[in-house]
Amino acid sequence: MILGDKNPDVILTYQVIQQRVDTLIETLEHYQHRYNTTPREERKHLFLEIRRQFNTQRFEITYHTLAENWIQRAAQLITLNKTCFNLTYVNCL
Repeated sequence: MILGDKNPDVILTYQVIQQRVDTLIETLEHYQHRYNTTPREERKHLFLEIRRQFNTQRFEITYHTLAENWIQRAAQLITLNKTCFNLTYVNCL
């Protein structure tokens, strides 16, 4: 199967789902727990913190070789998209 997209993080996330789904699910459960236990009025700050980490981390990613930091990046991308306005995709860069 050939998958193409202009956003390398979408491809990275797809590859993590294919190759490391169990670890990704564990990481997503951690983010979900953090979100669910954060008071509603503080969730925006949590979103902004995750987005800041996502933006900073992009300089540390090697997109050609699967690495441990891919799992965190994929989980951040999914979390940011899940918690963005109206649950629609927003490129949060």
